[in-house]
Amino acid sequence: MKSALFAAVLSLSGVAAQLTGPVGPTTDLSKKTIECNILNYGGVSDNSTDVADAIENAFKSCVLVHAGSRLVVPEGNYLIKRTAILSNGTNWAFQLDGLIILAYGGNWTVDRELILQGFAGVEQLNATINGEGDGLFLQNGITIINGMA
Repeated sequence: MKSALFAAVLSLSGVAAQLTGPVGPTTDLSKKTIECNILNYGGVSDNSTDVADAIENAFKSCVLVHAGSRLVVPEGNYLIKRTAILSNGTNWAFQLDGLIILAYGGNWTVDRELILQGFAGVEQLNATINGEGDGLFLQNGITIINGMA
C-alpha cells in the first residue's frame, strides 16, 4: 500500500514540474533567411588572424540592418584575440559551424554588467569553442548585449 502511494505521489511530482509554455526561439530558423557570413566581412579561417573585427562588422553591417538574420561562422578554424561585443540585435541567430579558439593572453576585458544583458530571442546554433579552459567564452569571448526578440 505504501509503495503504491509513493508511486502515485512520485508520478504527480513530475506533472507539477512540466513546462506550460513555449521554450526556445520564438522564430523558426527557416525564417532567418538572411545569412551574415563573417568571411564576407574580413574573417579568415587560418587559426591566426583575429576574427573579432569580422564578427563585429558582420553583426553591425548585416545583423543589425536585417532583423531575423543569421550571423554565420562557417566551417574552419578561427582565432579570436579580444572580446567581440554584439549589441542590440533583434531576432537573430548565431550559427557557429566552425571552431573559434580564444587566444591565450588575449584582451578579454568587458564590464561584467554588460554580459548577456537583455539576452532574449537570440538563438545559438551549434557550438564548438576552445579557449584557456576557464569557461568564460560567452562571458568574455563574445558578449551579446540587448539581444531582443
